[in-house]
This record gives sequence, C-alpha cells and structure tokens, in this order.
Amino acid sequence: MILHLLLDEKFSDYVVEQFASPDMKSDFVLVAYSREMTHFHYINKVRVFSPRVMSDYQQLLDEISNYEAVIFHGLFWYWQAWLINRMPMNVKVAWVCWGGEIYGRPDTIATFLKPLSRLAYRMHMRNAKQSLGYILPKETMCKADYCLTNLDAEFEYIKNYLGSPIQHLSYNYYTIEETLGTLKEHRCSGRNIFVGNSATIENNYLETFLQLKQVGIKDRRIIVPLSYGEAWVKNMILKFGRLLLGKRFAPLVDFMPREEYNKMMLNCAVMIQPHLREQAHGNIVTGLWLGMRVYLSENGIDYQHFKRIGCKVFSIEHDLRRGKPDALEPMPEAEVLHNRQVLMKVYGREYIDAANKLIVKALTKHGSVI
Repeated sequence: MILHLLLDEKFSDYVVEQFASPDMKSDFVLVAYSREMTHFHYINKVRVFSPRVMSDYQQLLDEISNYEAVIFHGLFWYWQAWLINRMPMNVKVAWVCWGGEIYGRPDTIATFLKPLSRLAYRMHMRNAKQSLGYILPKETMCKADYCLTNLDAEFEYIKNYLGSPIQHLSYNYYTIEETLGTLKEHRCSGRNIFVGNSATIENNYLETFLQLKQVGIKDRRIIVPLSYGEAWVKNMILKFGRLLLGKRFAPLVDFMPREEYNKMMLNCAVMIQPHLREQAHGNIVTGLWLGMRVYLSENGIDYQHFKRIGCKVFSIEHDLRRGKPDALEPMPEAEVLHNRQVLMKVYGREYIDAANKLIVKALTKHGSVI
C-alpha cells in the first residue's frame, strides 16, 4: 500500500480522484492547520492530521511502517522533514515536486531570474524584515527514493542539484479533460495578451513589460494573474504595470473559478510565460489547446519540455519582437490541431492513468519499473 500525504491545496482533490480505486493501493492523509478546508473537498475520503499536535506526528510515524511507500505532495514543511528523517528503512519515499521547494531556495532562485527581476529580488531581500521561512535541508531531500514530475528536464535539474541517486517517475495532476472542462472544443477568439501566472518574482514581469512596450500592443489588454503569490511582488507589479502599460494593464487580483478563468483566456490571442524554472504548466497546456501563440523562454525548462514532446511554441528571445506581422496573432488552425494531438498523447486521461499505474507498480511489491 501507498500513503499519500496531502496538503490543503487545489491539487489534492485530483490525487484522490486518480488513486482512490482499490487497484491503486492508496490511502490518503491530509495534513492541515485548520479543519475548515480552503481548497480540499474530498474530506470524507481522507484522514486529517494536524501539524500542530505532536501526538498526531507520532501516530502518523507509527502507521507509516504499515506502508510500502509514502508520497509527499510538495516538500515545504518542518513536519515533512521530521517524518522523512525518521522513516523506516523499508518504506520508499517519493516526492511530487511542486517547484518552489527546489527553485525558490536561496542558492538557486537567482539563476531563474532575468537581470531586472534579479535586481528587484536582491533589493527586496536586503530590506526584508522577515526570513524566507522554513526550507527543507538538502540532505533531507536526498533521502527521497523517487521524484515525481512529468518534465524530464526538471528531473535532470533536480538530480544534479541534489547529487543523489534519486529515480524518476512521470506524474501530472491534471488531464486535458480536467484542465479544459467544457472548453475542450473551443478555441481563443480575442486579441488580448496573457502574461505570467502569479505574483512571484520568477515570472520576470519587468523584462516582459518592457519587451511588450517595444513590440507595440496597440489596443490589446495585458492580462496578468496576481491573485496568489507574494505581497511585495504583487505590489511592485501593480505599480510598474500601470507605469509601463497604462490603461492596457489588466491585473487579476482576485481568485477566479476555473471555468471563469478559462473563459477569460478565450479572449486572448497570445500567452507569454517568461519563467526560466518550471511554472504555469497548466496555463501553458490550456493556452496551447485553445490556440494561443505561446511564448516561452528558450533558456527555460518549460520551453525544453514542450519542444521535446513536439508542440509548436515560440521563443520570447527571438520571436517576440517588432516587425513580425503575426507576433501577436493566434495560431493557424493546422498548428492548433497539431498541438492538440501532441497534448492529448501526453496529458490525456488514458496516458495519465497509465502513468499512475506505473507509479503504483514501482512503489509496491510489484517491483520497480525503472
């Protein structure tokens, strides 16, 4: 049996949906600071433990020996390190990488920032009164036997960073069917430009806004999601967005249900995701499916991934520039259909279900598939 350790995040419902059937050999524990769930809905299918109650820690640790493997969904908290460091030797440790636990570390974050964003980050850290918060020690992360991500380039980065013999299993929370919902047969029809995915400095917004000024946006709105992330980044981007883009700057500062969010995306012709780290993966998949012209950084993990699987994506560095007549236009029909075929092979429910069965096989008595 496998134990999934979940957080009160929007991803956790998908984990239960994917692994709840008897043949997936999985149990679920939700570790939450409050009994009032913000994101999680399948409360009747999990047990809830509190990270504030020491007896809950000990009970959880005592029960772990009954499992063949434990999957940590994200690695951000002290209680996770406490468990990993006390895990029985015969229990496999798997970790679904969310990104921030690797890319947001003090010794890595600057490498994923472009020059202006790096300068802004360093100025903020110089003046910040609060610490970065808890960061799992590298030696604790090295105790994981498996890293779960569907990006080969991301796994290679993690393996090299940790310097450990960690193994790779492919995993993704969303399928095309779940990500698109009722919009699966639609395609974009607007002229707006969608930039970034959150109020995090790794979005490299400052450089992107300046580049858009040079390209020329005319009457297009620049839609920028800032509903979650860090307050200092949100405040900075609100200020500079209005300064550089004026009335064309359209920040999204409130949470939007997925259906409403996706419909807003239908009014966009272009998506720009300027990350160098893996980020906004669901947004990129949605943008490609809906027919947006998606720009990614050539130096980024996402660009490498989508090029490798065969999607038609564009380079921020070379394709997003003044003088290209189609630079801010949606994709031609033939290229949209091509991208949809590729995405369905990699993110369709049939593929995801098969990948999840391989995870169960690798982590249980059936033996490793590596």
